Amino acid sequence: MAMDEPRSRATRARAELALVRLLHELRGETVFLVVLGGLVPEVLSRDDGLIPVHLGTTDVDVLLITHVDPDADLGGVERALERVEFKADNAEGWRWRGPVAGAAVKLEFLCDLPDHPEHEVIRPRGCATLAAVNLRGTGYVAQDFAWEELSSELTNGTPVTVRVRFAGLQG
Repeated sequence: MAMDEPRSRATRARAELALVRLLHELRGETVFLVVLGGLVPEVLSRDDGLIPVHLGTTDVDVLLITHVDPDADLGGVERALERVEFKADNAEGWRWRGPVAGAAVKLEFLCDLPDHPEHEVIRPRGCATLAAVNLRGTGYVAQDFAWEELSSELTNGTPVTVRVRFAGLQG
């Protein structure tokens, strides 16, 4: 499995596929997640014809814990990651890596909790391994996001569509 590939249309597609599979595996659990970072530009501009082609990203950045509900039990996210064969990629548990279409994809979890120091690793309730790194400014996406639908296939070929929040332009 290739590691740390350069940005390309193929790596961006794998990152989006990883997101779709994770969200599908949440199995209806209500979790406040917002995607930010490299997946956002193409999704928010895909129909406008004005934005140049964006090579995208090799990973998925997700706002996991916000001031919306810092006490939420996020054990379901950890279990969903394990079901799609992702494993913690660092000792702190805020970066996960897993196989998607023959390559490794990274998922990074962030939070913005003002009552905690910046860069502190926060372990949500219900999680043994999953954590988020506290990064100032990321919480704005909780105030400005757009719901988007993404469609893809599971590893068994079953087509699925999921709804996900993507950071808006002001976030």
